[in-house]
Amino acid sequence: MSGEHGANIFKYSEDGKLIDFSSNINPFGPPKGVYENIKENLALITRYPDVNYRKLHTAVSKYLGADEGNISLGNGAMEVIDAIIRLHKKILVFNPCFSEYEKRARMAEKIVIERDLDDNFLPEVNYLPEDLRDTLVIVTSPHNPSGVALTREGFLELYENIERKGGNLLVDEVFYEFAGLDYDLAKEIKNYDSLFVVRATTKFFSLPGLRLGYAISNEKEKIDDIIHTWSISGLLENLGDTIFGDREFVKSSREKLANERERMTDAISKLKGFYPISGRANFILIKTDYDNSLLFEYFLKKGILIRLCDNFKNLGQKYIRIAVKSPDDNDFLLKILKEFIYE
Repeated sequence: MSGEHGANIFKYSEDGKLIDFSSNINPFGPPKGVYENIKENLALITRYPDVNYRKLHTAVSKYLGADEGNISLGNGAMEVIDAIIRLHKKILVFNPCFSEYEKRARMAEKIVIERDLDDNFLPEVNYLPEDLRDTLVIVTSPHNPSGVALTREGFLELYENIERKGGNLLVDEVFYEFAGLDYDLAKEIKNYDSLFVVRATTKFFSLPGLRLGYAISNEKEKIDDIIHTWSISGLLENLGDTIFGDREFVKSSREKLANERERMTDAISKLKGFYPISGRANFILIKTDYDNSLLFEYFLKKGILIRLCDNFKNLGQKYIRIAVKSPDDNDFLLKILKEFIYE
């Protein structure tokens, strides 16, 4: 299992019929109208997309409340993160974190600096180097794999410390819509010259197959110069308003998943040997007293794929991660957890 990401369902099931609790996708999506829009616009696959993606830029701008001049589009979040990494000589990551940050940095022959998160899965400002010139500090909020999110005060302390030392901060917010935070960095980007914010349609909008990510920053031209021309599918050209226009979908999904997350966290915390972390994303990180390889195989036999955390630095075999899914699927997972304990 080492080195794997979640959502690798076809490795364990030829027909893909496992209930995939390793993949953190909104079970209530995509928004209404997405399938119909794709069917109506299938002819777009026979021509090149608009090289400037003007309709899509406008839709993303309207949704975020950010100026189009601050938005860069890419083929998933990692394409825009990769472009931002390439603008810097040094990359600082806080472990545990998404392994692609370090992987992309090393592929681009950047210097990688590693620091540990504190016991609450938050970045420790006091552990930052004194000189951060030409350094990009990457954090995820809500954090993957813990789900812990930065407060506004926590963000400001981190940002001001990094900016004062000459560095830049990238906040990966691919789980932003799940969190219900009381601040919105995308709307405030003009206040932060040294900030890059990255979001995507992958998780909350249930569109991992369409690969749309976007960066909000004050360095649009530099990012756009690195991202490949026509990197985004033409099927996305007319999909922007359909994806982002359904505000009720956003509100309803956030509320339902928050309720399920709290219900699941509470239920799991009452089970012997399982210690869930309280987070704000659509997944739950769980420390266990068990052999997680055996736990993984037990769930697999029951038709469920969970996420081992052995490729997250500082976690290893002590933790598993499960997605928050529909109430019925969540109840089934709880049932299997109880069976594992008492068998």
